[in-house]
Amino acid sequence: MCIRDSIHNGIDTNIFKPISNEYENYVLHIGRLSLYKGSHIVLALAKRMYKKYPQIKFIFVGRVSKSLVYIAKKLRNMIILGWVSLERLIDLYSKSLCVLVPSVRYEPFPLVVLEAMSCGAPVIASNRGGIPEAVKHGDNGFLIEPYDISSIEKYILYLYDNPPERRRLGRNARNTVVSRFSLKIMGEKYLSVYKQFL
Repeated sequence: MCIRDSIHNGIDTNIFKPISNEYENYVLHIGRLSLYKGSHIVLALAKRMYKKYPQIKFIFVGRVSKSLVYIAKKLRNMIILGWVSLERLIDLYSKSLCVLVPSVRYEPFPLVVLEAMSCGAPVIASNRGGIPEAVKHGDNGFLIEPYDISSIEKYILYLYDNPPERRRLGRNARNTVVSRFSLKIMGEKYLSVYKQFL
């Protein structure tokens, strides 16, 4: 391995793994709820889809704000969980329709993308920073431009209406992480670099 090659973050695929072959009709948004992470876009999407598709829920996991709780009370398709245990997080990833990462600014290489994919969840994410290195459009998830709410809605409904496609993308997502972004692979790459200096 050339020392100029990048070494991506890796995750433990023995911990982050699918726990069920079945999934439920909810969309997941994980992490620090902020404008930077595109949380306001997810809120706008939940509001937009509420009347036409009330059966599709939006679950928020992360730091809870009073304003978010206030909005959630008005929209019955929103569920605010705050921080959850690792076990619960893996369960949520595995059973989600998809995971949204609609960041509006540069994202180096968010671990939430790898965690979701490793648990067999397709990711709908902004085509920014390091995200496209893991998410391949139409193969293991979907890439969108920041603020493109219409495209996010389109892909959510595509997954909702096509269970075989949801499962295909989920399998591909898992395989992508296992083959390219596991802790084992990350360790092997670091070891290869260290050996060049011995």
